[in-house]
Amino acid sequence: MERPPSSSVAFSELGTHYLQAGKWNVAGITAAQVDAAEQWALSASQWTVTGGWRAKWQNGSLWVRMLRMQSHWAERASVLHLLLAAASQPPQLPPFDVVYVHNDRDPAPRLHNVPARSARWRNWPLLTNSHEQGRASLPVPDYSFAGWHTHTPPWCELQRRMDDAAARAGPWENRTDLAFFSGNLRLGGHRKYLRRLTIENRTQAVQGTLRVQDVSSTFYTPNRVAATARAAAPAVPPLSAACGYRYLISVPGFGYSNRLKALLSCGSVVIHVRAPWEEYFMPMLQVRVRVRVRVRVRVRVRVRVRVRVSDSNPNPNLQHNRHLVVVEGVHEIIPAVLRLRANPQLARQIARRGAKAANSFMSFGRALDFTRQLLTAYSEASEPTAPPDSNYSRVASVSDLGRIGQLCDCGPARNKTGAAKTKPPPRQPSRARCAAQLGVEGPPGASFERATAARCCEGWDCPKPMCQGEEPALDRTL
Repeated sequence: MERPPSSSVAFSELGTHYLQAGKWNVAGITAAQVDAAEQWALSASQWTVTGGWRAKWQNGSLWVRMLRMQSHWAERASVLHLLLAAASQPPQLPPFDVVYVHNDRDPAPRLHNVPARSARWRNWPLLTNSHEQGRASLPVPDYSFAGWHTHTPPWCELQRRMDDAAARAGPWENRTDLAFFSGNLRLGGHRKYLRRLTIENRTQAVQGTLRVQDVSSTFYTPNRVAATARAAAPAVPPLSAACGYRYLISVPGFGYSNRLKALLSCGSVVIHVRAPWEEYFMPMLQVRVRVRVRVRVRVRVRVRVRVRVSDSNPNPNLQHNRHLVVVEGVHEIIPAVLRLRANPQLARQIARRGAKAANSFMSFGRALDFTRQLLTAYSEASEPTAPPDSNYSRVASVSDLGRIGQLCDCGPARNKTGAAKTKPPPRQPSRARCAAQLGVEGPPGASFERATAARCCEGWDCPKPMCQGEEPALDRTL
């Protein structure tokens, strides 16, 4: 066995790792590139960019300009909320000027393979939720870290729930010896394949290996048909129910699946179906080795096979690294489970290391640390930025996030309309369950798409404190 240098990336180098992809750490980032990234975000189709904003941090203040907001972009304030929390922590971050775009996949344009001196004119850095190799994207922690009102609790809270569920489930040996998945099997090619495999083809081999639940989407859609469907659908089991199984399946949907960190927290073996799009922490999980296998077929040949294995993997046919099992497609899930059953010691080792990773460099605090690290490296590679003009709004609190994102106040002192109980808003449509659209600071004609529908508290990421200790950090910025 010949082992090349490890391809895993240390946490302290993760921010620089992504800047190297676009050669920005060598060529630098100019104001013209950031302007070009903004123009690309404005001109991209609605299928490519659901929403986006441009943010400037100068002299300890965050200034934001909303570029576009489609009406169904429910989690519009979450990443901006996380950015505000990260920037508000001491010590003060250096100035930066960034453009963020939202999509379930990596929407950034592909990188141009040009010399470093030319890359500064060709590659435009874009912050987004996930990263696909070869694209001009800088991944940041997505909405699931900040939380999304009633849909998704903040990661600091959800991780505690997963840890408690893992403790209740007991040791790995005491858990149900099946591979478990619960989710919508009608979106994305991988999940549709999993549905055909488990729901439509109920063979004995499948039933003895997998337990798959097809549940309706939990995404909120404010229309009567969707509300009726949600009411008639069976109850969706909590994510913590997965901790009762030895093997957990991570399958992408339309894009990346942000449940990977939660599944790892269970202390079970996670079987991850590879997707082109990966979250920011994936390079820390990857360890490559090279295995030479000699095969005799009439003549003696040497075949070089590259697989993912751990340092002490006794089974080179099972591709995995230290923290999870990676398969190339849904068709490899059952063979992976059978190999893990044949080697329970290896399975326990992977499960234990995965849980340790989730509680170390995937914690909420580490997500904030990575955001600060990435923005610091970004700032060091950037030329001085111009001060924000009148199209930008200062964001210093969660109420500012609600105002700039056109969201209502969903605090406990408010009623379902989003207004104070003592004084309902005037001229509100009777069908609206929240306040009518809120204004955004800036002159008329500012380049953002004003949503026409009312922002409902139910299903929308109404800003609220994410985790303990966040409010003091925000108060220091006021």
